[in-house]
Amino acid sequence: MTALGIRATVVTRRDREVAEMAAAGTDAELVARVRSLRPLLREHAPRTEQQRRVVPEVAAALTDAAVHRMNVPRRQGLF
Repeated sequence: MTALGIRATVVTRRDREVAEMAAAGTDAELVARVRSLRPLLREHAPRTEQQRRVVPEVAAALTDAAVHRMNVPRRQGLF
C-alpha cells in the first residue's frame, strides 16, 4: 500500500517475460521460429567462428524468438 492507501502493482522484468512466453505459443511454434533463423545463422556463422562468440545480431534474433526460454520448466508456465 502506498501512503494514500492505494495498492501499487509492481511489474517486474520476470513478470513481463513470463507473460511474453505464455503468449509465445506451442512447442511447434517454437520449432518454427527456430527454423526461420537458419538463414541468419548461416549468414553469421563465419563471423561467429572467427570471433569465437555469438554475434550480436544472432543473439538478438535468438532472444526475439524466445529460444532461451525453452529451458524454463512447464510448471512455471513456459515451455
